[in-house]
Amino acid sequence: MRRVVAFFDWKADDWRKKAMNLENSTLTSVIPEPRLAEADIRSQQLIKDGKIAYAYRQAGIRQRMKSRFSNEWKDLPMRLLQMENGDARVRIECH
Repeated sequence: MRRVVAFFDWKADDWRKKAMNLENSTLTSVIPEPRLAEADIRSQQLIKDGKIAYAYRQAGIRQRMKSRFSNEWKDLPMRLLQMENGDARVRIECH
């Protein structure tokens, strides 16, 4: 369970880093005609903005998954110890 929570935390950070790298990237065009190059960069900017939004959305999803599982599992060690007259091994080994 600890690894699942750590994975979601790592993955959220990874998505945030991808978004920040995109935000800091510079757009260029290889088109020599200035007006066409400007249009090309505007088109690239729309795609870049979409990728940034997607990356932040994915980071948010992973962060919410981490929070949800952390919350659901926070009392699990105590509940396991209280099962089967305090011997959690009996209950776990049966499944």
